[in-house]
Amino acid sequence: ENIIENDFTSIGKELIVHQTKEEFFTLTKRLIKYSVIKKKLLVQKPKAIPKLRNFIKQIGQCEGGFSDAIIENIISELIKDEVLNLGDSETVNWLK
Repeated sequence: ENIIENDFTSIGKELIVHQTKEEFFTLTKRLIKYSVIKKKLLVQKPKAIPKLRNFIKQIGQCEGGFSDAIIENIISELIKDEVLNLGDSETVNWLK
């Protein structure tokens, strides 16, 4: 079984949590697994970048939603995993 650990760094009174690729925080600090996000996206496969962002936002909506920065991180992970790439003129090319 794959065990996921977060890396905690203390700076002053703030505690910063470095998310792993396997999980992403919603705005209410709840974790949603990357595998769940990827699976839902592979079913829908939005064809335009704005639709991709909106669909990712909808996935996290029941848990408080994702920030724009987290949505961009999720898209970056999908590109690194060769699930998709972004084409010209706001298009999404699905590789899987």
